Amino acid sequence: MKIKKTSLGLVVTIMFLSFTPSTSSASNAYVATSKSYEIQRTSAAELRVNEIYEICKTDLTPERKKELRKEVKAINKLTSNGGVYISGGAVIILIILLIILL
Repeated sequence: MKIKKTSLGLVVTIMFLSFTPSTSSASNAYVATSKSYEIQRTSAAELRVNEIYEICKTDLTPERKKELRKEVKAINKLTSNGGVYISGGAVIILIILLIILL
């Protein structure tokens, strides 16, 4: 019985690893274009943030300072990478599932 479970797990794993998505050249061109756009947008945002930091803030009104803070926060939100977070419970469940299946 254990051999059947092991062989079934092995077959399923091989099937998942063998079916990889293929990309076409048109989608690669789109990715390259969007990456160059992202680089341009990020560099422009970085320049704007540097300009804001170089401004002498002692001469500004409190309202203008508040606007600049909001602008910097918005730029930081745009340029931040929204990573993938896996909780500890999810990791434990994944490990248990792998142990059961394999």
